[in-house]
Amino acid sequence: SDVYKRQVHGDKNLYSQNFISQARKQIMQRKFTLACDDDKFCQKSLQIMLKSLGAEFEVVGSGEDAVSAYSKNAGKISLVLMDINLPGISGYDATKAIRKFEASQGITPANIIGLTGDNDQDTINAALASGMNKVISKPPKKDVLASLL
Repeated sequence: SDVYKRQVHGDKNLYSQNFISQARKQIMQRKFTLACDDDKFCQKSLQIMLKSLGAEFEVVGSGEDAVSAYSKNAGKISLVLMDINLPGISGYDATKAIRKFEASQGITPANIIGLTGDNDQDTINAALASGMNKVISKPPKKDVLASLL
């Protein structure tokens, strides 16, 4: 497309302003966080921290809602904070469904971070095997969230 064409000036290859503007727009569109936790206290805690960090976000309470919200906002979400132990479909299964959706749609995978109070090695291994990128303790600390954004 025209947006990605380079303008050549002498020996220098310069990207057009249109290309730079489009690239910035794409980056900004992907800066959205989806947080999933069934515990109301944890939901509120995540909301307060994400808001204070200036993040755009949505908080849902189930794995089913996380998969639905992710698919409705395909390509916009760059970070998913996923509680591992959810009623209904688990955080593991929700992650697998999101990864399957990304692959079927050709979407660049979001970073999916598992949230758990149980940091034993089996939990971490199962989370990574499901497609999560990392596991952190919950409730997460604000500085940890800031580093993920």
